[in-house]
Amino acid sequence: MQCNFTDCDSAFQFFLSFKADNKKTLGKRDFEKAVDSLSANRFKKNDIEAFWRTLTENGKYLTIDKYLFRRFFDNISYTGCARVSLTPASATTIVSAGSSSAQWETDIFEKIRAIARSSSVSFEDIFKRFDEDGNGAISLTEFRNAIRKLSLGLSSREIDKLMSRVDTNSDGKIDYREFAAKFKPSELDERLKERAKDKLARLKELMILHMTSPADAFRLVTEHRL
Repeated sequence: MQCNFTDCDSAFQFFLSFKADNKKTLGKRDFEKAVDSLSANRFKKNDIEAFWRTLTENGKYLTIDKYLFRRFFDNISYTGCARVSLTPASATTIVSAGSSSAQWETDIFEKIRAIARSSSVSFEDIFKRFDEDGNGAISLTEFRNAIRKLSLGLSSREIDKLMSRVDTNSDGKIDYREFAAKFKPSELDERLKERAKDKLARLKELMILHMTSPADAFRLVTEHRL
């Protein structure tokens, strides 16, 4: 927390961003999700349980509000550059002095487009996989979960920043139009992908016609290479 945030309030707002409702207190499950995200799953479940017991004074409190949170975290020295606030739509906005590089965004978007290009499923199905509850829009939590599964090595702060760039109307969720605008491969990419599939299918047909086994095909290929 010291390395990521500018102050205690920003840290608390980050924890609140994992809630499904608009209440300003943290439940145990919200707390677990936030700690997992902030620490990149470095802590075991029993470790997080110990943190929770400490913060709630062994169960004296069922939830954690900003005042209880401050009792433990207000007086530490914050050295990070992330300032977090929640909009009425519960979208997390992070302003970071060190994370405004346009090249960084371009690289990340291109990596995700490359993954979409190489996928065997349609772009519409990729969107549906991000949209876990199937309501037609990708929430902040769903976006975080999906990006982490891509193993791009992004921090929680970077994922939230990416979300803010995709969520162009700042309503706290990503619809298909916003998703396609940032991540959908171009028509040229799609044509090249289809052409490659056609060539592979033709190659498979020729192999079936001329070879009696996969071993024959492999032997022919290696002979030509030699």
